[in-house]
Amino acid sequence: MRDVKEWPVWDTLLVFDLSRFARNMTDAVTYGNLLADHDIELVSVTQNFGNSDEGYASKYLCHLTDDMQSRKNSRTTHAGLSNKAQKAGHCGGVPPLGYDVGENGQLVINAEEAEIVRKIFAMFEMNYSYTRMAEVLNKEGRLTKGRKPFTKNSFHELLHQEKYTGTYCWNKAREKDSKGRHNTHARKPIDKQIRVDGGCPQIISKERFQKVQETLASRARGKAGSKSNRHYMLSGIKVLRCAECGSYLTGAAKSSHGKTYTVYLCPKHKAKECSTKEIRTGDLDRMVANLIAKDLFQRDDIPAISRQLKHNDSYKKLCERKRGVERSIVHVISAIERDPEEELVKRLKALSAEKASIERAIEATKVDKAGITPENIKAVCAKLRDYLIHSDDPDVKAYLQSAIKEINVSNDAVDIELRIA
Repeated sequence: MRDVKEWPVWDTLLVFDLSRFARNMTDAVTYGNLLADHDIELVSVTQNFGNSDEGYASKYLCHLTDDMQSRKNSRTTHAGLSNKAQKAGHCGGVPPLGYDVGENGQLVINAEEAEIVRKIFAMFEMNYSYTRMAEVLNKEGRLTKGRKPFTKNSFHELLHQEKYTGTYCWNKAREKDSKGRHNTHARKPIDKQIRVDGGCPQIISKERFQKVQETLASRARGKAGSKSNRHYMLSGIKVLRCAECGSYLTGAAKSSHGKTYTVYLCPKHKAKECSTKEIRTGDLDRMVANLIAKDLFQRDDIPAISRQLKHNDSYKKLCERKRGVERSIVHVISAIERDPEEELVKRLKALSAEKASIERAIEATKVDKAGITPENIKAVCAKLRDYLIHSDDPDVKAYLQSAIKEINVSNDAVDIELRIA
């Protein structure tokens, strides 16, 4: 409720329908009394009750009747939505990222958006902060369901969205409290919700979703690992261990003589429970990346690496633009089928020309057909090494996790064991 001091100075407040004056009878009485306390008369244009005792009683009887009708309408609406939800039908509003509403009223997968959802879960598992996740997605030209750039506030509800496991859920949020306040994070007990297993297509496995929920709960309790906006090549993939105590090393920033540098450190070292000292990230990252690059170019994996190198930032952005233009073309064609206006035909020709231009640009960004040769292998190796060290792409983290079996760090040595060796 707004502070009465913020209200304009009125002698009389005119309303056309008392039933629309407040959410319920309690609010109506509260507002009415507050107005009276400040010598403001409440007058209904369509329901003239007067100032007599009988008019006073009639006014509040009207409030009661309207409140009862509102509650009845709410129950009827809820019953209809509940019946629809039991059949896994979409009950209104914008569907979650990754889904569209199909012709039968049920959720269907939007392949492009589902890819974004999987990437968000992958980045979260790699211990990316919400701010970092938004930066990565926006850099790639990805958009939210509302076709807007991602922000750090875009991920909380998404990571809790159980529909991604294939379980359709409805009526999860708690009702508003007595003061009309709504906590969107509060949930009803499971037995009060409507849940349909297999009611929608699965995007994330149940096991993966459950692990993310455990991590979210841990972060909420303040027991999560370090979240950083800095990029650490070997952090968050559980391969870098302390040889003395077995703990996983984490990335951290240090300052010395006015300069900042990054290190990997054992979490028990600060508590003096472990003697293993920190190690500079740059030295270890280059060592590991060099070994991976050297190993790969001694094997038969060169064609795969050549294809991977084509997917640079420019290439990805162009592909995103192409998909957007293709979607526009589909919409314009549908519009032309309904009403073949000249302007629509011109728009279609312009979009087709834009698509052709983008396709030429995509071809120009690709690595030369010769790919990796003995002449350019040194340059390609350096590019691959730099890509592994600095890339924000969670797919790179996933590759590192699969390529590295274990790295054990002690004060005297670093033991690196690769799976690809």
